[in-house]
Amino acid sequence: YVGNHIVYGWGRLRGYGAQTQPVAYAAALDGGGPTALDIGHGVERIEQLGADAVVIGSGSENKLGFSAIALDRTPRIADIFTMPAAGQGESRSHAYFYRPDSRSSDGASGTLGLPIARQIEPRFRQLLGNSAAMLFLRRNDREFSLAGELGAEVEGVIDDGCEASCVDWYGNARPIFLGNRIFALMGYELVEGRMRGGRISEIGRLDYAPRAAGRGAE
Repeated sequence: YVGNHIVYGWGRLRGYGAQTQPVAYAAALDGGGPTALDIGHGVERIEQLGADAVVIGSGSENKLGFSAIALDRTPRIADIFTMPAAGQGESRSHAYFYRPDSRSSDGASGTLGLPIARQIEPRFRQLLGNSAAMLFLRRNDREFSLAGELGAEVEGVIDDGCEASCVDWYGNARPIFLGNRIFALMGYELVEGRMRGGRISEIGRLDYAPRAAGRGAE
């Protein structure tokens, strides 16, 4: 549910074997029929995007799709962004966050954060699950653009049996927006980024993971 609308859909869920053509619908709660929206990628997550909605899911050629749904009088697709060689790194709701810009009352402009999956060695999956990076997208007047990623560093980390942290406790990653600051929590790391000119870059990293013998904390 987003404002006065309900948004729903189905198709091509990762890991569940669904092969149906993906489709999304949006309907006003005060009457009228649903509007079908041809998004061109799977429906794995539906979230609020300011006054609009976003449908996120895997598409062809291992791409991750983001479809912004403008919830106007007649709902429509406002923009579609595709991220190559990526999938969702965390399916739970806390993994997604969208922060509207302070001067954007309807959320047409803002910053979106979502963990994405990359190739991870099996020995590190207990610590990070599938999430190797936090993807950030900028949205300006309902149009997406790539802001960049904050990546996890796993070399030298050892499995402590979930003594300090564990993917099963809270999910392996989430974006955190605190005032004007931006963070990415990924396994044992808390990484801070700074957004300038629509691009994000790392400015600090806190690593509380145990280290292999012979290596000190960085």
